[in-house]
Amino acid sequence: MGKETLKWIPLNVDSVLYGSMAIDLTLEEQGIWWRVLALSAKDNGYIRANETTAYKIEQIAGLLMVDKDKLLSAIEKFKINDAEGNPKITEENGIYKITKWEQYRLSSRYRRRLMSAKTDTSSAKTDTSSEKSGLNIEKSKEEKSIVKKSKEEERKETEEEIRTNEIASKLIACYGNITTLPMKPFAQQVNIAFRRYPIERLMKAIDKMVEREKYKPSIASLKDAIRDTQ
Repeated sequence: MGKETLKWIPLNVDSVLYGSMAIDLTLEEQGIWWRVLALSAKDNGYIRANETTAYKIEQIAGLLMVDKDKLLSAIEKFKINDAEGNPKITEENGIYKITKWEQYRLSSRYRRRLMSAKTDTSSAKTDTSSEKSGLNIEKSKEEKSIVKKSKEEERKETEEEIRTNEIASKLIACYGNITTLPMKPFAQQVNIAFRRYPIERLMKAIDKMVEREKYKPSIASLKDAIRDTQ
């Protein structure tokens, strides 16, 4: 089966509120699970770069905006067998797979209903004229082209998100709390260490650091300092 990207996954209310996850996992670990599940929905229940290549754990953590160690700890819990003797997730050569993926997929019938609800209601009217038939064919081609472009754009956005999060993680790992360093020397270090990255991508990575509360006061001055030392 080819790669399938889902926009929606069902959520069992009772399972979320009263199931084994609510007992065995902390709220933080439950949040990580739903983010892992959402990411797997982009590839038929797998988390991987492609069918033979795994993501590095740092890439997954960056994409999910989750601390690497917390992610690894949560994954170890996901691997523990449930009451039925099944883990939530399995791992082989760094490629992760949601064990009961079929349970998290909307039925094909329900997905068709969702798609149908988005189409123009006028398409339900029958018109056998050759002119209308020709218009429908052109519309179908146009819709397929839009879907293809949308998937390509989504893939590029995902790759860009991974790269940006990786740079942000490297910034934090290499230099710690930037508020403890003089801004200009720090900016010079950043320019040297990350000179192979385009300046705009580096700026985006610095913006990612805003989400870590302790970095907020120095973000604007850091960006200005880096531009001044280019």
